[in-house]
Parts: sequence; C-alpha cells; structure tokens
Amino acid sequence: MKESIPASLRFGIHRSLLMVRCPPTWTKKNFGNDSMRAFTLVEVIVAIFIMGITLASVAVTMQVGMVQYDNARSLGYVTEVLHNFAEEARRLNWTAIQTLPATSEMSLPDGFQVEQFNTERFEYTRSVADVDGLSDIKSISFIAAWTSLKGGQRTKKLVVRYAKNGLYDYYYGVSQ
Repeated sequence: MKESIPASLRFGIHRSLLMVRCPPTWTKKNFGNDSMRAFTLVEVIVAIFIMGITLASVAVTMQVGMVQYDNARSLGYVTEVLHNFAEEARRLNWTAIQTLPATSEMSLPDGFQVEQFNTERFEYTRSVADVDGLSDIKSISFIAAWTSLKGGQRTKKLVVRYAKNGLYDYYYGVSQ
C-alpha cells in the first residue's frame, strides 16, 4: 500500500511556510473592537502644526538664500564690469586722462550682456580727481549702483591711480 504524501511535501514546500500569520488586531476576533488604535484629532492637529512650522521655515530659508544668491551674482557681475572700465582707462595716455570730465555716466560695455540677468538695474559713474599735493597723479573712481531684490540700494567702488610718465602712460602713451 502506497502512503499518501501531501501535495505540499511532494513539491518540497513545508506546510508552515504556506501559512500567513496575522497580527492579533487583524483577526476576526479583534476586528471592530475598541482595542484597535487610531490617530486622535489632537495628534493630527499637532502633526499639521509641526509641518506648518517646518514648511514656513523652509520658505523663509529659500527666500533668504535667493536674496543672497542675487547679491553675490550681482556683486561678481559689477566687479567684472568695473575692472573692464579700469582696463579701458589704463589704456589711455596722460593727455586723454587729463581731458576726462570730473564726473560722467558710463555705459555698459557691449560684451557684458548676460542671458537671464537684468543688467538695466545697474548704473555706472566715473569720477576723475587730482590726488592732494600731487599734480602728476590722478585718482579715477568707478562706481556701480543698483537695487537689490529686497529693494535696498547697493554700491561698489573701484579706485585706481594713474601717474604721468608712469608705467601705463609709458606703455600706452607712445602708440596713441
């Protein structure tokens, strides 16, 4: 007589592996009883309040970060433009430096158009003055002014000195 072997053992699967055990709260005996646990209204309100505070602080941090990013980007851009103005002045000879007006508005160089950057909010000025007690030295100041994202006025100033018969007058004064 042939012994009957259960199908689960014939395929190499033990009976205990086929059984799924449920936590006690899922069984029919406990389903619907007061022993089931849920979130109370107070817990939900506290969680929403904590999430609101977290999201508000993230929003403030993002706003401050964007303002700081704009300030850094604007300052880098302005510094580059002012250095370009200084290089243009360095190429002038002493006669051209003497004929510069005491104060004048400067226009943006053609090569400084940056995509997705509002360059129209910047104003540039140049002022030329004698250095006290030294008639052969001029002080040239380049000033950039702009409005930040928060509406505050920002300025950056670059001051260079140019001397008659100095190094730059010697190199560039001969050819002009």
